[in-house]
Amino acid sequence: MNAKEYRKLVSEKQTEITVFDVTLPSGAVWKLKEPPIQQFVLAGKIPASLAAKMAKAASKSGGNMATAKESAIKDLSADDLLNSLAFGRDLLLYCAVSPKISLDPKADDEIAPEEILPEDFTFLINWVMKGGNSGDGLSNFRSE
Repeated sequence: MNAKEYRKLVSEKQTEITVFDVTLPSGAVWKLKEPPIQQFVLAGKIPASLAAKMAKAASKSGGNMATAKESAIKDLSADDLLNSLAFGRDLLLYCAVSPKISLDPKADDEIAPEEILPEDFTFLINWVMKGGNSGDGLSNFRSE
């Protein structure tokens, strides 16, 4: 199988992915697919050192993601913080089905991140970072 054939297979399989109706703080209902956090990490979309810090914070918090996030943010370097923000954005771009989030929106069902209400954006980022409806997120990874 060549790359073109594999991409076609992936495209066909994408229709089998579960999509969730997620109500945002504004009352808007978005269609989101669960984030493949582990795949993103293993593909190098987030530095392993950052994933380790986040996983360590998650294990120390006893699964309380709010506490883990606070703790992890305090321990991040400026570079790690920027990488974390970019990782969250990339996950959100991947997960948003409708409306679709795009850095260069052109279609009627595309929206730029800066057009999203701050409380909705925060909710969406938290949703993808915790693993969507599975709620596992980065707590799946072993700490150092």
